Amino acid sequence: MTGQQLIERMMQWFRGFVGLTEQQALVVSLWALHTWCYERFTSTPYLEITATTKRSGKTTLMEAIALVSRQSQLFATVRMLTVVRLIEALEGRLTLGFDEAERLSSAALGDTRSMLAVGYRKGQMHAVASGSKIQKFATFCPKMFSLIGNLTGVLRDRSIPIEMMRSKPVRDFQADRPSAEAEAAALVDEWQRIAARLDRIPVVAPEWLDGRERELWTPLVSLAAALGLHKQTQDMLIAASVDFGVLKTLPAKQWHSAQDETDAEERDAASRCLADLRSIVAADERAIPSAVAVERLRGITTAPWRAYKGVGLNENTLAALLSRYGIAPGVVSIGKGRKGRKQYRGYTVADILKPVE
Repeated sequence: MTGQQLIERMMQWFRGFVGLTEQQALVVSLWALHTWCYERFTSTPYLEITATTKRSGKTTLMEAIALVSRQSQLFATVRMLTVVRLIEALEGRLTLGFDEAERLSSAALGDTRSMLAVGYRKGQMHAVASGSKIQKFATFCPKMFSLIGNLTGVLRDRSIPIEMMRSKPVRDFQADRPSAEAEAAALVDEWQRIAARLDRIPVVAPEWLDGRERELWTPLVSLAAALGLHKQTQDMLIAASVDFGVLKTLPAKQWHSAQDETDAEERDAASRCLADLRSIVAADERAIPSAVAVERLRGITTAPWRAYKGVGLNENTLAALLSRYGIAPGVVSIGKGRKGRKQYRGYTVADILKPVE
């Protein structure tokens, strides 16, 4: 079995039990495999399994991931010393899962949040004072969290979000648990055979991402390359890395008001939108319909427009962004000749390319 075939089998297996998009199933599959070799990297992305309502399959997904991850340990409650002692005892060769992770926002769990926050990066330790002695515990290992809503900012910033919606699964995970466990064991065995042929996993940094997002996605992108996944699959992973990043809370900033923050974010989006629009206009085009502009913008793999504001860029939001530069849609003519010429709502290329202050 090739790496591509293994990933496809895993994606199909996950999607049998819970409602996942193809992007989500790909990311979850690679994340589960990365738990077996995460020490080869300087960081490990956490997985945030979230939904806005109950019965969306969050716990089921976590339990399914646990079956194909390395030595998974699932917790319903968080005991900091229990966690760090377990990581230390197993030398990090495990995967931790925290269900009902809403409780991590509690003020009483500030130390626990800090321990979890640093544990995504290799070499980080948690110190515990016992009398006059200080004992240090390793914290580095893969971790996943299941909850309604979102993790607190510092943990969400270190996570890849998997936002789930209610759906009717093809298979009942609990009723079919024996078969699920047998299938998971077969997938893990296949991974072990493939892993034995991988002398090394070269680090491939996702250059289309910046800062912490680049750091978080490096293990998955590197593993996808090492497995020799098809270009179409790797392109899907690239798109997922951008789309999922858009869904996350932006890094903390200081603003005089919430409106100041909104205005600043929209200015950044408008600037990016105009630059991307200029890049997708063909040299021989004099005008472009709004619908075509939106389609091309959403087709840029490394751009945020597929998931912009949670629903994706459309003609109205495109017009709103461009209005900051005095660019407004109007009636444009496309085609040649009396019969071939048609009118659309769109933009002239001259307006798109004109200098802006």
